[in-house]
Amino acid sequence: MRAFLSHSSKDKGYVQAVKDNLRPGNYEFDSQTFDEGGLNSDEILKALNRCDLFCLFLSKDALDSGYVNFEIAFSKELIASGKISRVLTICLDDDVFNSAKGFIKHYNMVRRPRSPESAARLIEGKLISSNYSKIVNSHPFVGRETELKILEKQANNLDKPRIKALYVSGNSGSGRRTVAKKFFQNQYPEIGPIPPSIDLDSFDGFDDIYRAIISSLRPSISVVDLKKLIEDFQSADNKRKAQTIADEINGIVHDRETLYVFDGGGLLRENGSFQPEIEAILDGVVDKPHPPIVFISPRMIPRRLRRSADDLAYLSVSALTREDSERLISGLLKECDVKVKAGQLDQLVEIADQHPFNIYQMIDRVSETSVDLFLNSPRDFIEWKHKQTSDYLRSANLNNLDLKILSVFSIAPELDFSSLSDVLSERGSSEISESVQKMLDLNIVRVEDERISISPALRIASERDPRTELQGQERTRIMRALSKSLALRIEDGEAPVTLLESAILVSLENDEPTSKLMEAFILPSHRVWLAKRHYDTRRWKDAIRMAREAIEGRDRLSRSGAIAACRYLSLAAARINDQSTFDFGIKQLRSVADDDASKAIIYFLNGFNLRLQGKLTEARDALISAYKLSQTNRATSRELASVCLSLGFPEEAESYAREAYEAAQANPFIIDIFISCLIKNKKKLCMRDPEVQGLLDSLEQLDEEEGRSFHATRLAEIEYLYGDNRNALILVQKALKKTPSLFAPLELCAKIFLKDGNFSRAKEQINIARRIVMDRSAFDLRANYRPLLQLEAEYYINIGEFHSARDIYQDVKFFTDSDRAELNKEIETIEAYKKVQS
Repeated sequence: MRAFLSHSSKDKGYVQAVKDNLRPGNYEFDSQTFDEGGLNSDEILKALNRCDLFCLFLSKDALDSGYVNFEIAFSKELIASGKISRVLTICLDDDVFNSAKGFIKHYNMVRRPRSPESAARLIEGKLISSNYSKIVNSHPFVGRETELKILEKQANNLDKPRIKALYVSGNSGSGRRTVAKKFFQNQYPEIGPIPPSIDLDSFDGFDDIYRAIISSLRPSISVVDLKKLIEDFQSADNKRKAQTIADEINGIVHDRETLYVFDGGGLLRENGSFQPEIEAILDGVVDKPHPPIVFISPRMIPRRLRRSADDLAYLSVSALTREDSERLISGLLKECDVKVKAGQLDQLVEIADQHPFNIYQMIDRVSETSVDLFLNSPRDFIEWKHKQTSDYLRSANLNNLDLKILSVFSIAPELDFSSLSDVLSERGSSEISESVQKMLDLNIVRVEDERISISPALRIASERDPRTELQGQERTRIMRALSKSLALRIEDGEAPVTLLESAILVSLENDEPTSKLMEAFILPSHRVWLAKRHYDTRRWKDAIRMAREAIEGRDRLSRSGAIAACRYLSLAAARINDQSTFDFGIKQLRSVADDDASKAIIYFLNGFNLRLQGKLTEARDALISAYKLSQTNRATSRELASVCLSLGFPEEAESYAREAYEAAQANPFIIDIFISCLIKNKKKLCMRDPEVQGLLDSLEQLDEEEGRSFHATRLAEIEYLYGDNRNALILVQKALKKTPSLFAPLELCAKIFLKDGNFSRAKEQINIARRIVMDRSAFDLRANYRPLLQLEAEYYINIGEFHSARDIYQDVKFFTDSDRAELNKEIETIEAYKKVQS
């Protein structure tokens, strides 16, 4: 990684100070100045060819410098050929920005940094990004002839309209973007090789999409100019907003570019059709001379729900064929000058699972060692393939600085290198750079342009990792430092406007007031995003506050954003038993529920609320209504399985649990419920059943990753019901050691003591369980109130106090006539047995 530092001789002092803060070997800097003739053009060309980044220190003197203008001209050719992948312009004069030439202004520009040290950090960040981009894009295109023919057939079909966009679906890393680029290379070779791109998140509406496009297409725009554009945009109606966005997209056609839109959950409705905002934008997009949009999504749109205008080309990208995998691996090994022995190529193909992303990573590892060493110990690579698990993070050998960087990303989703350096000011920029590069190599973080973030597959695992959790004052300190650094650098023009989203989210979470300039950029969707994050981290009241504020700005929310705001408001309100807020959320949701999927959410929320109140029969009815409207919702299936199991309907519970499991086979809560159902239904056969054993193995691995006790509890339940009660006690006590305040192992422990005749110990466990269930600071635990009452009734039956058991079942909120009849039948059987015994 190397930067070419282009400057006028009159700016040498400042550039020298910047150079002194860069690592040796990371730059090209002439000891004599260009203006004084110390270097000739040949030497400049050689130096430029050795570099990945062209860094121009722009001033009035630089604009007048012949050497600087020569370097600019030649760097333009190197960028066009792909030899230089990044340009950074650092303005040294306040008013020189507007004097810059079009070529330079097309790339990222910053106003004068606060210090040479700050400028050096900007360069370091760009070098990291440049190096990562070079690695990612250095692999050849192999195969996909069939996929290309599918796209070309649609694009060239004379019986359908010209296409406005490609829609390419498939798993991340399967080659979606590569296929799209190859299509344009074949059909429209004039299109530039480095396209602009945006990410479309779950709650994004017109305002979010417009800002993302402006930031991507005009990375050098000042925050003041961006503010004016956004204010003008916000005053328009939705029809005008859609056309304004379409006009921006149409504008790139003349620049021979195509916009790549990456779906992060905001592209499609739940049924698989386009969100209404996307439909409206596509209506205004041009279709020639080439399609200006490529959608990259994990989901394919069902045929019956595709645009009636029939103006898109659709492609589902699957894994490579075995033949193509062999070709790609062979080609990459040949490029790296790595030889393979007989049979080794087949082994490499098997390990890579015919997935391009796996292949690229495997070749990188092989080239660093050898094929023999890699195949003798492929465990690290296999762990990497399953990197969505927390186990990968634990095995990555991360040091304190690595973990601190990951903890910063729990506050801000993405940052540039300078922001990281500001907030971790106690560590040197070289240390931080090495840490980021190390985590790039481990696929723990990724870089898009100069923005660094946690890799999507590891984000949840990172957030759950206790080592990355920020506590109290440390979290507050980092949040304030980030808020100050991002706001200041964006307003000064030193940070790219693409970091505006992170700056907004941090400022919203910070207790201190935001600046008037930053306030102008805050959208209701930001509050929805924070409501989700607070809900996921069990900060219920913060989630309610953010969701309420988002709903107040509902006119500027997308349809999906409005539904999400109401949903998180109601979920959090149900958790703390705030029924008035829950009812408000449901009322707001009803006003936007316009299809079966959104109406199903209303029934689901009502069922969820009733379950948390312990009203399981009513909860089951509401959840079944939700299920009938939207059978693909795994959350509904999971809740139904839990409720039916608690109500004593294990066969019905199993059917719902199996559906939920098929949709989420790595969710420990779903696996736990599924196993519980199978234990009840298979009875003693479950002890040797291969399906149950396979699920238990999966649960054991997940428990180890997240410190849970599901596995030990289920093993204890099997022993309690069909095996050795003493072994059951040992296992459940192991579970309680891990999770002493969890209801399920406490309930099971009490039952084990009752079976053993140890009534005093059973009563101790029941009392602990009651304190936990009745804890008002965690209202959602009241979902276990009915099972607690049943446990207490079971205790009274065991000690012969039948009247006390009957009294418990008189509560009509939790028990039906059928429940009471079952209880009386059980008591009568026990009494009859005792009479026979006596």
